[in-house]
Amino acid sequence: NLLKNAFETHVLYSRTEPVNIVCDGGPENKGDLDQWTTSLKHPSTIKLTAQTETFPFSNNMSESIHHIFKNVFLRDYIPNNKASLILKLKEFEFFYGHKLYPLELFGFTTQQVLNGAIPDKHRFALQIENSQKMRAKENHATVYCKECFPQAE
Repeated sequence: NLLKNAFETHVLYSRTEPVNIVCDGGPENKGDLDQWTTSLKHPSTIKLTAQTETFPFSNNMSESIHHIFKNVFLRDYIPNNKASLILKLKEFEFFYGHKLYPLELFGFTTQQVLNGAIPDKHRFALQIENSQKMRAKENHATVYCKECFPQAE
Protein backbone atom coordinates (compact mmCIF):
# COMPACT_ATOMS: atom_id res chain seq x y z
CA ASN A 1 0.00 0.00 0.00
CA LEU A 2 1.38 3.37 -1.06
CA LEU A 3 0.32 5.24 2.09
CA LYS A 4 1.73 2.58 4.40
CA ASN A 5 5.06 2.83 2.57
CA ALA A 6 4.98 6.64 2.83
CA PHE A 7 4.24 6.45 6.57
CA GLU A 8 7.13 4.03 7.09
CA THR A 9 9.60 5.84 4.82
CA HIS A 10 8.94 9.26 6.34
CA VAL A 11 8.50 8.00 9.91
CA LEU A 12 4.98 9.37 10.13
CA TYR A 13 3.73 6.75 12.60
CA SER A 14 5.72 8.47 15.36
CA ARG A 15 4.54 12.03 14.63
CA THR A 16 2.67 13.80 17.38
CA GLU A 17 0.81 16.27 15.17
CA PRO A 18 -2.00 15.12 12.83
CA VAL A 19 -1.23 13.90 9.31
CA ASN A 20 -3.50 15.26 6.58
CA ILE A 21 -4.28 13.06 3.60
CA VAL A 22 -5.80 15.04 0.74
CA CYS A 23 -7.76 13.06 -1.81
CA ASP A 24 -10.80 13.37 -4.01
CA GLY A 25 -14.12 11.69 -3.32
CA GLY A 26 -13.41 8.88 -5.80
CA PRO A 27 -14.24 5.26 -4.97
CA GLU A 28 -10.53 4.37 -4.67
CA ASN A 29 -10.36 6.66 -1.63
CA LYS A 30 -13.15 4.95 0.29
CA GLY A 31 -13.40 1.56 1.96
CA ASP A 32 -9.89 0.25 2.69
CA LEU A 33 -8.43 3.76 3.02
CA ASP A 34 -11.15 4.79 5.48
CA GLN A 35 -10.64 1.60 7.53
CA TRP A 36 -6.86 2.05 7.57
CA THR A 37 -6.97 5.73 8.63
CA THR A 38 -9.51 4.98 11.37
CA SER A 39 -7.38 2.13 12.68
CA LEU A 40 -4.38 4.42 13.21
CA LYS A 41 -4.00 5.35 16.87
CA HIS A 42 -0.94 7.55 16.44
CA PRO A 43 -0.71 9.92 14.70
CA SER A 44 -4.24 11.09 14.30
CA THR A 45 -4.97 11.17 10.59
CA ILE A 46 -7.33 13.56 8.90
CA LYS A 47 -8.61 12.63 5.46
CA LEU A 48 -9.53 15.78 3.55
CA THR A 49 -11.63 15.56 0.43
CA ALA A 50 -10.34 17.86 -2.29
CA GLN A 51 -12.42 20.73 -3.63
CA THR A 52 -14.58 21.43 -0.63
CA GLU A 53 -15.30 24.72 1.11
CA THR A 54 -12.29 24.19 3.38
CA PHE A 55 -10.02 22.96 0.61
CA PRO A 56 -10.92 24.73 -2.67
CA PHE A 57 -8.54 22.77 -4.92
CA SER A 58 -9.26 19.76 -7.06
CA ASN A 59 -6.95 16.87 -7.78
CA ASN A 60 -7.95 16.90 -11.45
CA MET A 61 -5.52 19.83 -11.86
CA SER A 62 -2.62 17.78 -10.56
CA GLU A 63 -3.80 14.70 -12.48
CA SER A 64 -3.90 16.79 -15.66
CA ILE A 65 -0.36 18.11 -15.15
CA HIS A 66 0.87 14.60 -14.32
CA HIS A 67 -0.74 13.33 -17.54
CA ILE A 68 0.97 16.07 -19.59
CA PHE A 69 4.31 15.37 -17.89
CA LYS A 70 4.11 11.63 -18.44
CA ASN A 71 2.39 11.34 -21.83
CA VAL A 72 3.35 14.55 -23.65
CA PHE A 73 6.66 15.66 -22.17
CA LEU A 74 8.36 12.37 -21.21
CA ARG A 75 6.64 10.15 -23.79
CA ASP A 76 8.88 7.06 -23.98
CA TYR A 77 11.67 8.40 -21.75
CA ILE A 78 11.96 6.61 -18.41
CA PRO A 79 14.21 8.30 -15.82
CA ASN A 80 16.68 5.72 -14.51
CA ASN A 81 17.30 7.44 -11.16
CA LYS A 82 16.07 10.21 -8.90
CA ALA A 83 18.60 12.75 -10.25
CA SER A 84 17.45 12.29 -13.86
CA LEU A 85 13.82 12.58 -12.75
CA ILE A 86 14.55 15.84 -10.91
CA LEU A 87 16.34 17.17 -14.00
CA LYS A 88 13.33 16.24 -16.17
CA LEU A 89 10.97 17.95 -13.70
CA LYS A 90 13.00 21.17 -13.98
CA GLU A 91 12.90 20.93 -17.79
CA PHE A 92 9.15 20.27 -17.60
CA GLU A 93 8.61 23.37 -15.46
CA PHE A 94 10.11 25.50 -18.25
CA PHE A 95 8.21 23.56 -20.94
CA TYR A 96 4.88 23.96 -19.12
CA GLY A 97 5.30 27.68 -18.53
CA HIS A 98 6.98 28.77 -21.77
CA LYS A 99 6.41 26.21 -24.54
CA LEU A 100 2.96 24.69 -23.94
CA TYR A 101 -0.11 26.49 -25.28
CA PRO A 102 -3.14 25.29 -23.27
CA LEU A 103 -6.41 25.50 -25.21
CA GLU A 104 -8.06 27.67 -22.58
CA LEU A 105 -5.37 30.35 -23.03
CA PHE A 106 -6.22 30.78 -26.75
CA GLY A 107 -2.71 30.89 -28.19
CA PHE A 108 -0.80 32.16 -25.17
CA THR A 109 1.59 30.27 -22.92
CA THR A 110 1.05 30.18 -19.17
CA GLN A 111 3.96 32.57 -18.66
CA GLN A 112 2.55 35.08 -21.16
CA VAL A 113 -0.73 35.16 -19.24
CA LEU A 114 1.10 35.50 -15.92
CA ASN A 115 2.94 38.46 -17.47
CA GLY A 116 -0.33 40.19 -18.37
CA ALA A 117 -1.58 38.79 -21.70
CA ILE A 118 -5.38 38.49 -21.73
CA PRO A 119 -6.76 35.28 -23.32
CA ASP A 120 -9.36 36.09 -26.00
CA LYS A 121 -11.30 33.30 -27.68
CA HIS A 122 -11.88 35.52 -30.74
CA ARG A 123 -8.17 36.29 -31.14
CA PHE A 124 -7.76 34.16 -34.29
CA ALA A 125 -11.30 34.45 -35.69
CA LEU A 126 -10.39 36.72 -38.64
CA GLN A 127 -7.26 34.72 -39.45
CA ILE A 128 -9.28 31.46 -39.43
CA GLU A 129 -12.01 32.95 -41.63
CA ASN A 130 -9.48 34.30 -44.16
CA SER A 131 -7.61 30.98 -44.23
CA GLN A 132 -10.84 29.08 -44.93
CA LYS A 133 -11.63 31.38 -47.87
CA MET A 134 -8.09 31.04 -49.24
CA ARG A 135 -8.16 27.22 -49.00
CA ALA A 136 -11.54 27.11 -50.78
CA LYS A 137 -10.20 29.38 -53.55
CA GLU A 138 -7.04 27.25 -53.94
CA ASN A 139 -9.07 24.02 -54.00
CA HIS A 140 -11.41 25.33 -56.68
CA ALA A 141 -8.44 26.37 -58.84
CA THR A 142 -7.00 22.84 -59.10
CA VAL A 143 -7.62 20.42 -61.98
CA TYR A 144 -8.81 17.87 -59.44
CA CYS A 145 -11.56 20.20 -58.27
CA LYS A 146 -12.75 20.93 -61.82
CA GLU A 147 -13.04 17.21 -62.55
CA CYS A 148 -14.87 16.37 -59.31
CA PHE A 149 -16.81 19.58 -58.94
CA PRO A 150 -17.63 20.97 -62.40
CA GLN A 151 -20.01 23.48 -60.80
CA ALA A 152 -17.00 25.14 -59.16
CA GLU A 153 -15.85 26.53 -62.55
